[in-house]
Amino acid sequence: MTIRTTSAAALALMLTLIATPVAAQGTGLACMGTTYSSEQLASVPRLGASVSASEDVVGTIMRGAGDLAAPAVRTCAEREGWDQERMQAAMFYEMGRLAEIAVRGSSVLTQGQIANLDAALESGDTSRLWELVERQVTEAMGGPAADLTQADIAYLGQYVVDAGVMADEPPGTSPLETGQKVGVLLATMALQRMASREFP
Repeated sequence: MTIRTTSAAALALMLTLIATPVAAQGTGLACMGTTYSSEQLASVPRLGASVSASEDVVGTIMRGAGDLAAPAVRTCAEREGWDQERMQAAMFYEMGRLAEIAVRGSSVLTQGQIANLDAALESGDTSRLWELVERQVTEAMGGPAADLTQADIAYLGQYVVDAGVMADEPPGTSPLETGQKVGVLLATMALQRMASREFP
């Protein structure tokens, strides 16, 4: 779904979710969503609206998300009394949250692919999936190597296939490319999961 094809009602709902992140309700993390202006909120889905699969999707979107998140995190750090560790975790969380919204609003994955992935994530045991994705995110952030085995890689590939993401694959797209795109979206979600553990 891109910002150009989103209905007014759907856009209004998206902006509501941006302003009040459901996953962060009841924790200090919810603070960030209250600090943005209406113009900033409207700009979040557009962060990834013009990104093509050939570009540095993660870099392009994360830079924009970081620019938006930094002032919000500073404001909330003062308001909530966060120490440096929690402030850093909040920055990672908010960048991941904004980046997820941007990826979902881009043309990187189709609306059908995202819907199929979301349905798969809501059913069954996803513990191994998130453990593997989080290891890769940790490595990308300068942590220990993910050290995925061939069995791990096969599992990830099969998960994407079983989720039905390939069923809505645009013509000319390779399965490897689709898997990489799904990985980008999962990484934004995993970043939030990891950072939120600092806010029990």
